[in-house]
Amino acid sequence: MYASLIFLYAAHLHLAAVSAVNMEDAGNTAPAVAMCILIFFTGLVVRILYGLATRGLQARTQAWTKR
Repeated sequence: MYASLIFLYAAHLHLAAVSAVNMEDAGNTAPAVAMCILIFFTGLVVRILYGLATRGLQARTQAWTKR
């Protein structure tokens, strides 16, 4: 499975993933790992919340199909 991302942002903003790579390149390994862990868990929480929201929404909107 392939994924594609497009980021639209202002020039003065920095993406967290790019910042983590820059930290690692600068020799700051521990802060880079901490940033990557935060990125991972943030994505995980968003996916769980999205899954719960869509499951609840589908249960309410598709209840007529279960009859």
